[in-house]
Amino acid sequence: MHCRIPTRRLAASGIVGVAALAALAALAPAASAMDATGHPSTTQAVVQAEPKPAAQLTVKSYSTYLKQQKTPEAKKTLDAFSKLPAGKQVRFVKYLQNRDIYQALMDQAKGSVGRKLKVVDPYNQDIKFVTEVTAKTLKGKVARSGHTGVATAPTVWKAVPRVKSFGKGVDKVQEVTADTRTWKAKLANR
Repeated sequence: MHCRIPTRRLAASGIVGVAALAALAALAPAASAMDATGHPSTTQAVVQAEPKPAAQLTVKSYSTYLKQQKTPEAKKTLDAFSKLPAGKQVRFVKYLQNRDIYQALMDQAKGSVGRKLKVVDPYNQDIKFVTEVTAKTLKGKVARSGHTGVATAPTVWKAVPRVKSFGKGVDKVQEVTADTRTWKAKLANR
């Protein structure tokens, strides 16, 4: 058994921190266009159901989509995307609809509670998978009441195609395990 409240907090913070592992798992018309190094970013995504997917995502339809969103993330993404040269915009939009890239996103990470972790795995010359995790307890010290154990939280992420050119969706399984001092996370294809 485990101490319910502190361990749940660890699992919850682990899930929040490891969400970066699975961000690409949701097909991302709202994904950030660039990361800090000028490469297309793969660390943010939004899932929204669309009744009839378009045949193919274009630079114009992607820009229109971002303009229609009323979130700070969409505005930031549109600004970054608009600053790209035309050729890089086309390449970025093609990457957004490439199912193989979503399939390739798999990772494992582990670390200590209270320490940040950042791992960069290159996919090709334009794409890097960036894993950033911050795991912490909500109030500093974790009180234990004689119970031992760890909290495990599995989650299934679904990449829902927004364009027909993507093909069928992609399912990812994320699992986070945490105790009072350490955490482990894994993202794999289902």
